[in-house]
Amino acid sequence: NEVKELGIPELQFSQLEKDKYAVSTAYFGMSITYGNKKEVIPQVTEIENLEYTLTSTIFKLTSKEIIKIGIFKQSTPTQIDPLAQFKKIMGQQFQIEEVTINENTKNINSDIKTLLIFALKEYLNNGGRAIFFVDGVWVGENLATTPAEHNLFNLLENYGIKINKNFILSTSAELVNFGSGTMQLLTPYPFWLKTNVFNKNSPYFGNVNLLTFPWTSSLSIVKKDNIQIKELIKSTDKSWSQKEVSNGEFDLNPQNIANPKLTDLKDFPLAIESTTKNTKIIVIASSRFALDQYYNRNSSNLEFVLNSLNELASGGALSGIRSRSIFLSIDRFRR
Repeated sequence: NEVKELGIPELQFSQLEKDKYAVSTAYFGMSITYGNKKEVIPQVTEIENLEYTLTSTIFKLTSKEIIKIGIFKQSTPTQIDPLAQFKKIMGQQFQIEEVTINENTKNINSDIKTLLIFALKEYLNNGGRAIFFVDGVWVGENLATTPAEHNLFNLLENYGIKINKNFILSTSAELVNFGSGTMQLLTPYPFWLKTNVFNKNSPYFGNVNLLTFPWTSSLSIVKKDNIQIKELIKSTDKSWSQKEVSNGEFDLNPQNIANPKLTDLKDFPLAIESTTKNTKIIVIASSRFALDQYYNRNSSNLEFVLNSLNELASGGALSGIRSRSIFLSIDRFRR
């Protein structure tokens, strides 16, 4: 009765033993209390992630303040939340709060520690910290491309980071399903590149093995006084850049990808950190980097984002402890 009152559910187990089929019940959860606070782990069924689950719960209980993470996203509302898995994982540790920005918005609540945004100049000027998932070129339906109109190019250059209006391709590519209906065509797609070229001196890569960048642009460093710039992630040196065919138009058709020249192959910066006296930002050159449908079970995208949030918002208290496993698949193109 005490266990039930704690919120730990009863589980049923079946087994065949000595030619007899038996069903038994048991409780296989945890309740962690600290003062008058309580958190419950209903089922301890993922042993490989128990360290992170338990430690993050203790961290949440013992924190003197609730750490809030603000999310601002510019997208068309859909019935399916593209950040559902992201919010589930981050919600274990932080309070997730969606931020609405329009012409009447004057400022963001100061209790939001880190903002995952596409634009918010005033927040940064007031010492806020942010992670930008931002495109150099927009990709729409049927692989149509248009110039990005998020108005972030000048803002981020003030922090020493230039978003290039190109696409990076790589021989290290994800398998993408281009089929429909009964016809399935699974093929490596160089525009969805994979990389394990990380800055090992940064605290963001604990338990991060491989990252996926769907339709990513490259980044460049713009030297600025009193700003420290650090490259975090690069593509492999078997990567190349595709420039626009015409104004804002690129050919993303997998059947039209030409083989690169050896002289075109090199690595490209895909994520950069900028630190000033007042703030710190991370720019990732792909708006789809943390969306559920654009990475697979072998990618550590959410692991990297979680480590980054820990470092920016909570002083790195949980960085390096393995997070909950993510099992996702790439299915089809959808903005």
